[in-house]
Amino acid sequence: MRKPKARELRGLQVQSLVQGDVNAVMALVPRISMPTLVSQEVEDLSIEDLGVISGVVLGFFMSKADIAMMARVMGQDQTSTS
Repeated sequence: MRKPKARELRGLQVQSLVQGDVNAVMALVPRISMPTLVSQEVEDLSIEDLGVISGVVLGFFMSKADIAMMARVMGQDQTSTS
């Protein structure tokens, strides 16, 4: 997946993507997947794979500070030495 450009968000609501709306994510994936997944391939994804993709899409809309905070919350902070 690559970070979408503004033109690839046409017809989609950013809020829907951030909330992990299945229809919005499935509409975006063929536009940003490399190699390109066609709609039928996206529809055939497992729920686990779609969940991972939704997380990647969410990450595109998060700042570095947001990502670092989420890592701390999830106990995956790479900056601390324990």
